Amino acid sequence: MQQTGSAAKAILTGLVSFVVVAVLTYVVFASTGFFESTASVKVISSPPGAAVVIDDEPAGTTPLELDNVQPGVHEFRFILRGYRPAVISRVCVDEIAVEAKLEKLPSAQLDVKTMPDGARVFIDGVDKGRTPLTCQLSPGTHNLSVLKENYDEEMREVKLADGDSKSILLELVPSVESFYTQAIKTSPNDLINYADLIRYYFVKEQYEDVSELVYEGMKVVFEGQPEREGLRRFQQELKKLRAEYEIYTNKLFPKLIPKIRKLAIEHPGRGETMEWLVMDKNAGMEMLFKLIEENPDVPGFRMYLAQTNAASFRYLQRLNAEELEKLIELVINSDEFIEDRETLFNIYRRFATTCISLKHFKGAEKALRKAIDVFPENGRDKDRLLAYYHLVVTLRNQELYDEAIKICEKMLAEDPPRVFKSIFQTESKRAKQLKQKAPK
Repeated sequence: MQQTGSAAKAILTGLVSFVVVAVLTYVVFASTGFFESTASVKVISSPPGAAVVIDDEPAGTTPLELDNVQPGVHEFRFILRGYRPAVISRVCVDEIAVEAKLEKLPSAQLDVKTMPDGARVFIDGVDKGRTPLTCQLSPGTHNLSVLKENYDEEMREVKLADGDSKSILLELVPSVESFYTQAIKTSPNDLINYADLIRYYFVKEQYEDVSELVYEGMKVVFEGQPEREGLRRFQQELKKLRAEYEIYTNKLFPKLIPKIRKLAIEHPGRGETMEWLVMDKNAGMEMLFKLIEENPDVPGFRMYLAQTNAASFRYLQRLNAEELEKLIELVINSDEFIEDRETLFNIYRRFATTCISLKHFKGAEKALRKAIDVFPENGRDKDRLLAYYHLVVTLRNQELYDEAIKICEKMLAEDPPRVFKSIFQTESKRAKQLKQKAPK
């Protein structure tokens, strides 16, 4: 019983002590106005104009007079550009003032101007706006970069000490592309500008731009009035492109194919398209085959094969037997894709002459028989008779004497003009003589 009484007495004593402390605490805080509903706070800074954030909530800029602030402890944060941020915690009751004396940060001023204006300025990778521009920076070393469309980028390293005020004037240089593009617009017949810009694009691996500029330059060759030196430089640049064999064949030429197609259609009689862009000593015929296979309806490509000019003939001589057979088939099948009979006749007749020069008489025979089949109704009879004459020659060289004699007799039955009558009589006689000498 005694122990129970002692415990109860101790509990009672503790409760009394708690009540006494609570009452005294209330009296103290009540005397300070702590339990009033709100407080009035005057917020100032030196210098003024600082942004104030109270308990992570923006409150305005100094000086501030705030009413209806909830009593209690609050955190005041002061932020002013060029000054170190300050944080003050205060108990807000009744009417109080919160003042912050801000510490100035070390700073410097940089003015950036450009000729022309309007360039975008980046400092340490941060976009600061367009010139003319004035900005405040911390002392130290900064990376300045100035960009403007159609001008080269300007880069500088800028060192600033505390309190510095530095000005920079940059005269922007037009980019290579911009310079030559404008030069081409100003002097469209000056192929030197085309050549220089083609080289620039090629080095930068802008092969689509190279192909477009090559096309525009070739149009000047065909349609404009290029100066001799510009023409020489342009040809020289195209030769340099082809010298980069792997790049030209695998990367650039595929992009040139549609441009070459357009040139061949727009200017079918101009061999420069093929000789300057296709006929490379390493892979000229391979690229020409590719052109024909991908553009079977363009007569210009087949017509180039059919020509006997020195340039094309030189490459034809390099073909092996398999390549030559492929070439012959490509030409012989021209009538599957080309409808104009006059065009077809010229392709076959010319190609036959080329084959005769190569001593490939079987190919010449095929081409001549095709030429005779497609001879246009309004064609010159002289051309038809010449085709028959060349067919007789190819048959004779293949020792097909009976067929040669038969064709001669057929042509003599038509009673041709005297010159051709004499030719076919001579060929018939010659074929008969050779037949008699031939081994049985």
